[in-house]
Amino acid sequence: MESGNQKGRTNPADWKIATSWGLRSEFSPADMKASGLSGVELVLEYRNLEEIPSDEKRQSYEKAVQEINDQQLELWSIHLPFTRELDISVTDPVHRRAVIEAQAELLRMAAPWGARHAVIHPSYEPIPEEEREARIAACREALRELSTIAASVGIKLAAECLPRTCLANNSEELLRILEDAPECGICCDVNHLYQETPESFIRKMGNRLTTVHMSDFDGIDEKHWMPGKGVIQWQEVLDALASIGYDGPFLFEVFPADPESLAACYNELLDGYNRRNK
Repeated sequence: MESGNQKGRTNPADWKIATSWGLRSEFSPADMKASGLSGVELVLEYRNLEEIPSDEKRQSYEKAVQEINDQQLELWSIHLPFTRELDISVTDPVHRRAVIEAQAELLRMAAPWGARHAVIHPSYEPIPEEEREARIAACREALRELSTIAASVGIKLAAECLPRTCLANNSEELLRILEDAPECGICCDVNHLYQETPESFIRKMGNRLTTVHMSDFDGIDEKHWMPGKGVIQWQEVLDALASIGYDGPFLFEVFPADPESLAACYNELLDGYNRRNK
């Protein structure tokens, strides 16, 4: 069953091209601009709770945001940190409270940067089957609170579908996790979908899908290859996104990547899509 009402169909030719980018990336915002990219997801790489208040790291990210702005790129999203210690699904209430407060602090930090979206992982891994229900309950609580906090500072939180034993490793479980968090959107990472095709997932998410991570894989485990190298049916993915009215950027999460290759890849995907739909 699809989630929510569908918006009017969009045209992939109108979508902007964006990429995931962090302080350790080998290319710069200037490289992105020169290659025809127009959007960025800034990855916040924090490892533990003690790092979150770090003024030095905050200043590094503020400098990066200034570089993005100087190139007239859109800071489409931030990616909140995902480590074992910063897992929002931990069942210990004291630990979970600390994680929620730390992630909330990062949302407030990012709000003045103008980012419209924030991607969050529903869990770390591995998750033993006997813990799954308790972890789902903890995650639901955390996402309900964090999505409200994000909305209060002008950011749309998006829970990302995840692979393997992680929470939200299929559409049904992700929608169940978000039942009590109506303000929370969804990030579709096509590399993380092993139990269903990306196009099926996208159509089930409907209007709740607010951002994407695009790369290819072998159908067995995530690889973050360039689209076209693996098993994903990209014309079907583009058509599914268009059918639900998706109007965000085609946001690559490819490792390693260079901006020129990303722009060329999307143009090739778009050519194939247009030929199919003549």
